[in-house]
Amino acid sequence: MIFAIIAITAEWRTWMQQRLIKIERFGTDEEFCSLRYWDSSAEYYQNNHEKENGIPKEMLNDDEVWCFVTLYESELENLTPPESKLDTFMMTVYPYGTAMFNASGKHTAEEYWTEAFDISQLIDPQNFINKSTTKN
Repeated sequence: MIFAIIAITAEWRTWMQQRLIKIERFGTDEEFCSLRYWDSSAEYYQNNHEKENGIPKEMLNDDEVWCFVTLYESELENLTPPESKLDTFMMTVYPYGTAMFNASGKHTAEEYWTEAFDISQLIDPQNFINKSTTKN
């Protein structure tokens, strides 16, 4: 299993707010699909079940495809990157404020992508606090 970790900083929130504003311009065009950006703010890792620090699927409830986690720098350094060297990092922003990240293997045809997520849930600090504190 491959997963991505996004560092949510004040600068990242500002970029996402700007992207939401840009996508609103196309809101009434029913044939519009998405905007794509070169974006490497997501770091990709693979689950390593042999190590204690693998990210277990149990972190997610049955109805979830993503969750907030708090990691210390030392924990992040212990995660296992994908076997392929990744290249071509992008973010796709869809109408109604959802987005997803993707990357591809530099010398392979492998592609990695995140599930779609609601940008507003990540850029609003109050939503961040509410989601984080309600996680079991």
